[in-house]
Amino acid sequence: MIYCRTQSTCHSAFLTVLLRYVQPNNIQKDDNQIIINDYQSLSETELDNIIGRTYTTRGLKRSYVEDSISIEPPRNIYRRIKQMKDKRDLLHLKDTYHLTDSAFNAVVNFIRRTKDINIRIRLGGDLMNAVYVFGLAGFSSNYPCIFCTQHKDDLHVTEDTAYDKAVTEGKGKNKKTITVHIGPTSYHDIAKGARSLFEQASCLAKNTNELGYKCEPLFSDLFNYQDYCIDTLHMKLRIFDVILKDILSYASRTGKYGSEHLAVIEEKIRILNEHCEKTVGKRFFFQIDSDDKNKTIASHGKLSGHLQDLFFVDSFPYNDILSDEIAKAARSVVNKFKEILRELSHNTVKQKGVLKKLSLEFVKEFRQSGLRTTVTPYIHIVGNHLFEFHEFNNIGDFNMQGVEKNNDVLSRLYFSSTNPAKNPLLTMLQKLYRMLEMNFQDEKERDAMGKFAHTGVYDFVEENMSELESDIEDHSILPRNKQDNTESEEENEGQSDLSISENEEENQDETESDESLVWAPENRFGTPILPRTQNRFKSFRRS
Repeated sequence: MIYCRTQSTCHSAFLTVLLRYVQPNNIQKDDNQIIINDYQSLSETELDNIIGRTYTTRGLKRSYVEDSISIEPPRNIYRRIKQMKDKRDLLHLKDTYHLTDSAFNAVVNFIRRTKDINIRIRLGGDLMNAVYVFGLAGFSSNYPCIFCTQHKDDLHVTEDTAYDKAVTEGKGKNKKTITVHIGPTSYHDIAKGARSLFEQASCLAKNTNELGYKCEPLFSDLFNYQDYCIDTLHMKLRIFDVILKDILSYASRTGKYGSEHLAVIEEKIRILNEHCEKTVGKRFFFQIDSDDKNKTIASHGKLSGHLQDLFFVDSFPYNDILSDEIAKAARSVVNKFKEILRELSHNTVKQKGVLKKLSLEFVKEFRQSGLRTTVTPYIHIVGNHLFEFHEFNNIGDFNMQGVEKNNDVLSRLYFSSTNPAKNPLLTMLQKLYRMLEMNFQDEKERDAMGKFAHTGVYDFVEENMSELESDIEDHSILPRNKQDNTESEEENEGQSDLSISENEEENQDETESDESLVWAPENRFGTPILPRTQNRFKSFRRS
């Protein structure tokens, strides 16, 4: 998505049009592409500059007037078929990317004004990814949302459930009670509690954990909070996990004890396992939780995104494992959330207000269902921020389907680093270096790798061997020529002074040339390299 970053708002034309831009010099080489000028708002030259030449004849542009059928019948039939085909292709392209005449005009006018196009890069991922990208305290803090500063006690608040809250301030004689309006929050409007880098810097200067800020962002000020978009895959996984966990929690409450309770639990497990075999197979199953003395139902196995769609179907045995009231509420919550997912996957034109209505209804149904009294951060995002993402972004582009493994590897690398709070990017790189260092069992190999990292010279081992051999030869020749050298010392005293001065100048020139060829980062960047003993991994230190 490309638009001017300095502007606070962006025309809708840029959001839909700037998907692909073909420069005027890059003339299309496909002879089968013929575009018809259906738009009265653009001239032929402007349209050709955007989507290529109209006809395939090189060097000379053909006329739009067709030849008489009596002269060239086959040629005109072929041309008419080509025009109809290309016209359908152009209309299909317009329908696919929602392109209009005003959108084409917006592209042309934008290119006329400037050739420098600012590219805004957005980030997409799950909530845990955003926690360490922006340096937040995480879900255990009082402000668990990564997009706003809503308190954890008020995550359930939406536009339909805003209220006035009495808050006590001060101590002793200065103690007073004021009324604060608790309303919905936004991910882009700072007036509605949206996070910002400026707010983060001011909070870190006063208190580390104020408003859920823990440290500086991983990429400093390169990305704003508005540049991050929720990943719909992990949102779907986590919300379905919460719903299933609450269903199993209620299903484990039988009101009986001992063997009677165990018999009811085993019967419910049998019903659930039969449903699993019919929908997702035996990769996911249920059994009694051995760690819980209350004999509750626990799930085992992984239920990925597409398997959840197969698992939560209309034939799910709500009434067989839950009471009538809870079963009806759980079915309603699941169906409401599935409506949201269908709206997000809809490929047609966005209908304003539909997703917002569904999101508010889902949070309301979840709160009234009685499955749990609290609201998770993902459910809070559905009720406050999801429809904003859908309005200002193409939220389907931020689905992480197929790259979950890379996300997990990055998360483990971050949280396994030594001190991620102070300098996370540096500690992540150090962790990778130490993992590489552990692959070298020989201490000489580790030293060689460290020397290569500092100098960039890969053949230093052979050079050291050649220097060692030359030193051995010099020591062996020295005793035999000792007498000859003593006899010629007096004769060469006069010439040695001149040769020494010449050799010093030559050696100085050689060292300067050698230093210029060696890759020395400490000289290029002005950062002194610490001795090897201070940088070593703890398990590799010399005793």
